[in-house]
Amino acid sequence: MPLGQFHGWAGLGFSMVTKEQLARNPPVKPRDRRPGNIFATVSLAGMPAEAINLVVEVLHRDRQQLLETAGVQPPEYAILQCIELGDLIVVITVLGHDSNLLIRPTTDGFQASHYNDRYSANRPGMTYNVEAYR
Repeated sequence: MPLGQFHGWAGLGFSMVTKEQLARNPPVKPRDRRPGNIFATVSLAGMPAEAINLVVEVLHRDRQQLLETAGVQPPEYAILQCIELGDLIVVITVLGHDSNLLIRPTTDGFQASHYNDRYSANRPGMTYNVEAYR
């Protein structure tokens, strides 16, 4: 669907990255900070977990009230960044506490868990453990 016709709320995805991996990433290039590009910074200093989770969603400005309903509130200590793009809003939730991670690294893979209807990496009541193959 063309974005100009989008009038809902949709999850675009979620991801996990370890702080160790983030530290090995190269610095941001000056061309990425050019006018017209949207650049947001979130401090990880107050996030004690070894991993960071990102949850990315898009919603139409007319649907903002949906974010206030029960069952979709972010976990405690979540940081929300809202980026307005015309009538659309991109919502990025950053999770970095052991109590709120949806995907957490384990010794040999990762564990996916469920928080509520909005913040979930699996089905309600389930916890998945996935072993990485080396």
